[in-house]
Amino acid sequence: MTTLVQTTKTGAFGMCPTQRQGFAVAGFAMAVLCLALVAIALPPAKIAWALTALAAGLAAAGLATWCWSALAGVVTLALFLGGAGHLWLTEPLFFVRVKSDLSGPADLLAAGLLLTEAGIALTVLLRAGAVSRLGGVMGRLGPGALIAIALLTMLVAATPMDQIPTGHPGAFVKRLVLACALIGLHALTVAALISLPAPKGIRRAPPIWALAVLTLVASATLALLAFDRLPHVEDEVAYLFQAETFARGAVTAPAPPPAAWPGLDYYLMELEENRWFATTTPGWPAGLTLGVWLGAPWLLNPLLAALAVLLTHALVRRIADPVTATVAAAITAVSPWLLGSAGSLMGHSLAHALALACWLLLVLPAAGRGAALGYAFAGGLAMGWVFAIRQLDGLLLGVLTGIALLVHVRRSFGIGRIVAYSLGCLASGIFYFVYNWAVTGNLLQSPLTRYLDESWPRNANAYGFGPDRGPPGGWGLLDGGPGHSPFEAVMSVAQNLNTLHLELLGWGVGSLILLWASLVYRRKGGLDALLWAVVLIDIGAHALYWFSGSFYIGPRYWFAMALPVILLSALGYRALEERLTTAGAALGSVRMALALLLAFSVLVYVPWRGFEKYYGFGKSTAQIRAAEVPHNALVFYSGKVDPGSGVFLNLPFLPADRPVYLRSIDPAQDAAAAAAFPGRPVVHLEVTR
Repeated sequence: MTTLVQTTKTGAFGMCPTQRQGFAVAGFAMAVLCLALVAIALPPAKIAWALTALAAGLAAAGLATWCWSALAGVVTLALFLGGAGHLWLTEPLFFVRVKSDLSGPADLLAAGLLLTEAGIALTVLLRAGAVSRLGGVMGRLGPGALIAIALLTMLVAATPMDQIPTGHPGAFVKRLVLACALIGLHALTVAALISLPAPKGIRRAPPIWALAVLTLVASATLALLAFDRLPHVEDEVAYLFQAETFARGAVTAPAPPPAAWPGLDYYLMELEENRWFATTTPGWPAGLTLGVWLGAPWLLNPLLAALAVLLTHALVRRIADPVTATVAAAITAVSPWLLGSAGSLMGHSLAHALALACWLLLVLPAAGRGAALGYAFAGGLAMGWVFAIRQLDGLLLGVLTGIALLVHVRRSFGIGRIVAYSLGCLASGIFYFVYNWAVTGNLLQSPLTRYLDESWPRNANAYGFGPDRGPPGGWGLLDGGPGHSPFEAVMSVAQNLNTLHLELLGWGVGSLILLWASLVYRRKGGLDALLWAVVLIDIGAHALYWFSGSFYIGPRYWFAMALPVILLSALGYRALEERLTTAGAALGSVRMALALLLAFSVLVYVPWRGFEKYYGFGKSTAQIRAAEVPHNALVFYSGKVDPGSGVFLNLPFLPADRPVYLRSIDPAQDAAAAAAFPGRPVVHLEVTR
């Protein structure tokens, strides 16, 4: 925990006036937070988020006032509330943009908060002596380097994917200009914080275990309140069904009566004469089985995300330095991208934790040959399981890790470690091929490939360019139009970069500003070269796929480069810190600015994402789940509802003491299905919301 030694004169209760002001503001923040917690259950959810953001801003301002200065508290409040105003005006769904047309008093208030933030930042920066100091800092940072960082940030500040392909370049330019203006506004506020005198007292970073606990609490809260512990996309429905099947000791479940098949038909679910199974890859469902056994599958990802914080710190401490390790762990702990994945039922958190475990095992010092080979084999086991979860990610990371071992082959037990690592990869990665054989009878044909080849035109889901790529009829702007071309690949990369710019940290100045600082200021050899290689190869590999995968929990297809991006960002921060302090900025001010930005990520942006994008998704399925039906009922549900809203409630073996949920097709089909389940009372449920 942070230790503070105040040197100012104290008054009543042993606190100086500044401390009392800070505690007063913090107390008011707690009261507002209580109101927010009550408002969570009331529509609209956006009001609850606004109150939460207000509480977070007041609490952060109180802390800054207490341990820094009253002026720092004011600037901090401006940063938080201005950032909240920015988010209020942001449309959060597939193609994120800031509204340029204000409607209603709430939008005007949000715009007023942004103007107030700008006024406070300019007032602080223009005070006596600040301008000259700022000029010195900019000189040390380098005008050319600052321009490069600004241009790179502008390049990803808005997505062109829904405007350029449809012939609306003017709308894209308008969106880009507005986004860049807001980035500049928030950058002024951060500069104002950095320009302040150093906080007084002795300070330490929070212990790493505290960051891990923060991650666990934040992601579990997302899973509970935003995701409602439910699958949100077809992949999650399939994963959960597959895990339920594995948990019962089976690879596939018995097929239900054929008359029930139309009501159970769902994307990624296969019904055959004797079998019923999910067609997704087996690595994540096998891990999710543990959550099923414990009765809390939703909790597994938050635990894995917390573990990733500890693994990140342990790894980076060995390949960089302790401060960089702490910064990387802190980014991992609060990243909305990683927390969103951890709140879901997707498999990215397990793949990320396993990749971190692999790399940590490979850099651990070994006492002898046996330990070195054992660590390498265990690292290979972890990387092989990444392949069983996400084949392309596992292949890319596995091969690049092997190349890194070859580069350092002259180290102790180099050849032996490479062999042990490779054997470990094969030992666990072979599970994927064994599963293929068990389900399709072909080691090299996955259930998903066979399913899509039968459901879609052949090779529609293949990599590469061509007019035949993509689902039948297309997914509109989400897949960029029919087929896949180099132009669509560029649009896909631009969409993912914009999403990463938003979701990595959720900062108003852009989440990638530290990454660009790393690119501009650091040498490109050694560790940096390896990290950038992973980033660029991952981007290039996924550009060949017809779908960007950026519309649910951030750029999820790019999860293999999570650690490289985070570590490069931490190294970029260290490069900025060195230049800022050399130019006269106080080290304490620079680090407090970073801490406040990270607090904004988890206290303002993450709740905004939860309330705006994920909260309320399960309202229709909630009506199905809340319906009072006999314990063995046959429930036909209909209405404006996703077909999966009831499908995921079915256990694979359709036990006699649990309801069976079927989508209503028509009276004749429903009657045939009811006849196939004799003895089950029939319930018809019309979903109205």
